[in-house]
Amino acid sequence: MTNLKIDKIDLKILETLQRNGRITNQHLAEKVCLSPSSCLQRVRRLENEQVIRSYHARIDLSHIARHIMCIDTVSLKNHIQNEFKAFENR
Repeated sequence: MTNLKIDKIDLKILETLQRNGRITNQHLAEKVCLSPSSCLQRVRRLENEQVIRSYHARIDLSHIARHIMCIDTVSLKNHIQNEFKAFENR
């Protein structure tokens, strides 16, 4: 772990990227009141220091599939009626 100094501008960059990871550097720079080159330099530094580890897309599965099937396996320690009943009740 390094002794990375995070200031208010870095925090604003991180907050903005969390809301919109696809924002252009130009728009990000405008939001945090920096020149595009200074903003990009800060973002690269945060990436290199692994403060920013990755960018993701949130996917709404309801647009892809109507149903999701999940199959699970359960093992019971004892195969007696009381344990089956307890399992069904839970």
